Amino acid sequence: MKRNSFLMLAALLCVLLLAACGGKPSAEPQAAPGIYKGESVPELILAALGSDAPFDPMSFRPANYSWSWPKGNGEYGGVEACGIGPTDPMVAELRDPILLEEAIRVKLIWPNFQAHSVTVVSWDTAVFDLPADADVSRQDSFLRDAELTEEADTGERALVLEPNRVYDIYACWQEVNGSSFGNAHYYVVTKGDAVRRFDSTDRRYTGEDPWGNPLSVTLKGMDGDAVSFVYEAVIGEGEYARTFLAESAGALSGGVIPFHVKATAKEYDAMYLDYRGSLALGEDCLFVTYDAGSVVEESSEGGSAGYQALALEGEDKTVRLVADLPGSEERNPTPAELVDRLFASGDINLTLHLANDGAYNTYPAGEWYSGRFKVLLGGYTWTELEMPSTEPSEYWLTAASGDGTIKMTFWSNRGAGMLQYSDGTADRFWAAAPAEEVWESIAKDVRMEYDNLDVDCSRIAFPMDGSAEDAADHFVRTAFGEHMTALEPGSMYGLSDYEVVHWEVKETGEKGDGVVGSFQYAFVPWDMDSPGIWAGNTAEGSGDYEGKLICYREFVLQRQEDGLWHCTGLGTGGYSLPE
Repeated sequence: MKRNSFLMLAALLCVLLLAACGGKPSAEPQAAPGIYKGESVPELILAALGSDAPFDPMSFRPANYSWSWPKGNGEYGGVEACGIGPTDPMVAELRDPILLEEAIRVKLIWPNFQAHSVTVVSWDTAVFDLPADADVSRQDSFLRDAELTEEADTGERALVLEPNRVYDIYACWQEVNGSSFGNAHYYVVTKGDAVRRFDSTDRRYTGEDPWGNPLSVTLKGMDGDAVSFVYEAVIGEGEYARTFLAESAGALSGGVIPFHVKATAKEYDAMYLDYRGSLALGEDCLFVTYDAGSVVEESSEGGSAGYQALALEGEDKTVRLVADLPGSEERNPTPAELVDRLFASGDINLTLHLANDGAYNTYPAGEWYSGRFKVLLGGYTWTELEMPSTEPSEYWLTAASGDGTIKMTFWSNRGAGMLQYSDGTADRFWAAAPAEEVWESIAKDVRMEYDNLDVDCSRIAFPMDGSAEDAADHFVRTAFGEHMTALEPGSMYGLSDYEVVHWEVKETGEKGDGVVGSFQYAFVPWDMDSPGIWAGNTAEGSGDYEGKLICYREFVLQRQEDGLWHCTGLGTGGYSLPE
C-alpha cells in the first residue's frame, strides 16, 4: 500500500523544537542510494571539490525535519521537529561559519541514504542584522537562487557556496521498499571578506525618504572596510524645493553600514539636515534606516516661506531604494520575484475555490510562506502566456496581499498548472512545467500548504466549565473529531467515522488550567493513499477496527484569557506543560 510521496513531506506540521546543527571533519564519504530503515534523520556531509579544498568534509545535523521509519508489521514510527528559521540571527551562533575567501563548489552527500530530491535557497548574512520585526520584503531582498547542479551519470549534487551567505538545504526522501522516509532542512553559514562583492561599487539607488521626498544614495569607493557614498535628497516642491547633497562613509560590517549625514541645501547654506542611521545592502536594493530623532531643520535665515521642519519621533524608520541598473525597468519580474510584492504589505490571505462550489475558508499566512512559496515556485520552469489557458480547473487557490491590492492565483488545470498574477492594472499568466520528476502541480503544492492551515490544531478552542480532565475528555471525544471531519473537501488530512480507541491524561497544571494527554483514534480516510494520512505512526486497524486506520497522538490544552480551552500542541510525542 502506498504510504507517502515527496510532496506530502514538504507539508507536514512542525510540532517540536530541535537543537540545531553541528559539524565535524572526516574523510570524504561515499553516497549510498540504498535502503535505510533507521530512526535517525540522515546527516548531510559537505565535501569541497577541487585540489585546493579550503576545508575537510563537514557533517551537519538537520535544523528541522519530519521523519518516519518502519517498526515492523506494517507499522511506522514518526517524529516531527521544527527549529528556528534560516534567517533567524541564532543560526549564526549554532556553529562556526565556514570560512571562505571565494566561492567554492561542494558535493552534497547523505552517506546512509542519499536524498531523492534537494532544493536550496540562500540569503546574504546581512539578513541577520535586520531588526526582529523587520517586514518580509526586507528579509527577502537578501534572498536569491543558489546554484545547484547534478551530475547526469552519478546523480551526485553539487552546490556553489559563496562567502557571507546562509543556505537552507531542503532534502526529501521517498519510501522505497519499506525504507524510512521524510524531509529535513539543513542550515549552512559561510563567512568571508565582506567588502569583496562591492569592490567595483559605483551604483546608484533611488526611491523616497520617510517623508515622501525623492532620495538617491550612490555607493562609491572603498578604503579597507570603509564604504563611501553620496547622499542626495530633494525636499519641498516648486519654488520651495531644496537639494541636499552630502558625501559620507561608514564601516561595512556584515552588509550594514552605519552612517552620519550632515548636509546643507545648495540654495541656502543656513538650511541643513542631520541624519544618523544605517544602510543595509540587499540584492539590487538598499535599505536606509533613520534613527529616531533624526531631523531636517530650517534656520530662521532660510527665507523659504511655508517650509516645515521634519523630524522622526518614537521609532526608527526604514525605506527601500532600488538600484538603477541598465535595462532594469524593461525587464519583467519572474514569478519568484513577484512573491516579494505579494508579501510587501504583510501577511497574505489564502483562499480555496472549488469549481461549481465557490470559495471556502480564508486563512492568514505569515511571512514564513514567502520563502516557502519561492521554494515551491523554484521547483518549476515558467513560460509566460499571452492569453490564459481556457482548460477547466477542479480547484484553484488565491493568495491575496494584506492590503488586497495584489493577488496570485494557482490554477489546477491540465499539466503542472498555471499561475496568474494580478495587481489591479494588468494580469499576467505563466504555465508551469516540473523542473524535476518529484514535482507535479503548483496548484497541488499550494493546496497542501492550505490544508496545513486548515488542519492546524491551534484552530481548536471550546468552552468547558469543568476540570482539566473534563476538557481533555471533551477534546478527545468531540472537539478533535469534529475538527478533523469538517476539513475542506479534498483535504489530504480528511477523515470520517472517527472513534476513540483509548485515551489518558498524562499531566495537569497546578491551577487546573492546563493538561497534557494522549489518545489513539480509529478512522476511515477520505483517500487511503493520501500522503497526509500516513504521517507519523498511522497503522492499519485489526479486529474491531478492521478496515480502519489507527493513529496515536499527544496533545496539550490550555485555558486562556478568553475563557476557552485552546489546543496548543498536537503531535507524536514528547509534550509537557509549558512553564
